[in-house]
Amino acid sequence: MLGILIFDFVAAVLWIFFLTRLDPNRKDKKSVSRLIKFFLAGLLSVIPTLLLYEILIFDYIDSGSWVLYSIIEEFLIVGPVEEFSKFIIFFLFSRKLKSTREPIDVILQAGAVALAFATVENIFYGTFVHPDILFFRWLFCATGHLAYSSIWAFYCIAVYYGNNSNKSRHNYLLIIFSIFPAAFLHGLYNFMLDMGLPLGALLVSAIALSLAYCIYRILLKTSPYRLFTPAEYKQAIPVMLQGLKRNPGSVVLNRRLALFYLHTGDYRKSLKHLERCRKISPNNAYVKSIKAVALIMDGKIERGENLLSRSFRRMDSPARWIFKRNIKRMLSDTTDGSPQMKAEQRYNRFFVDHFFSYDTALSTASINEN
Repeated sequence: MLGILIFDFVAAVLWIFFLTRLDPNRKDKKSVSRLIKFFLAGLLSVIPTLLLYEILIFDYIDSGSWVLYSIIEEFLIVGPVEEFSKFIIFFLFSRKLKSTREPIDVILQAGAVALAFATVENIFYGTFVHPDILFFRWLFCATGHLAYSSIWAFYCIAVYYGNNSNKSRHNYLLIIFSIFPAAFLHGLYNFMLDMGLPLGALLVSAIALSLAYCIYRILLKTSPYRLFTPAEYKQAIPVMLQGLKRNPGSVVLNRRLALFYLHTGDYRKSLKHLERCRKISPNNAYVKSIKAVALIMDGKIERGENLLSRSFRRMDSPARWIFKRNIKRMLSDTTDGSPQMKAEQRYNRFFVDHFFSYDTALSTASINEN
């Protein structure tokens, strides 16, 4: 029993680690601790599962109708009960914590609940069936639980982030009915195993995983953290503003938005978002350097140059290179639809260019001396 618990614990930790790595912006959102909370809450999902099984499972078919018995059990009981149990814990917990910062958080937090359910389920199978199946259950069944949860989580995203109010009765019903596609795939997987068709079960898993992967890729492409070029500022600014409504403490989004406002010549708004960054991360030299450029472009040249000379030298070489590249891109005059600089702005930009040229010459001289 102890060996089963240790194996299960290690497997769960590895899966949670994998789940956290699926979020490329986990540091900015501080999402790892929330995923762990959802995993712990997900352990409670076995309670509604057991209660519903007590109510629904009974000897409704004689032993001679195994196929029909399996169809009813897997499609009408096991699949719906387990998916509903995972869903209701996720739904209640997410509404209580208001934990989503962007759409991809929904499927990852739902996945954490699903992993918790799989953890308890695997302990049961390892203890009462056979411990040798634990590895295969963690490889295939845990993957299945993750994939099924992504389906109903995707419906939740449509409601949470859609244009309609997520408090309407219609939208709540939509979320509840979203359980059934996941329950169908879940039941189909179990049915294939009941019928002794492991290849069929693997095919169902492949379909579910493909759906989950497509959902994941869609959410990455629609994330407020996705990268935009300077020419896409008209699209980028509203997307990042929307992202900041749910995640106002994001240093990354505030910083990127400040750069785009720098690009459009709205230096006051750029400084406003940089000030938010400063309050969250007061010692961030990169943010201070952007603020210095915004001050220079806003006409506060002496103040900006003093700040830039201090903050720029606090960055390491890679950060300096990235900073220079981003500033040059955002302050460049282009003909791709981006705003064109006025004469006064070009004059102010001269001081930024001069600083970069001076710093490059100084760095080169220092290297030659060494």
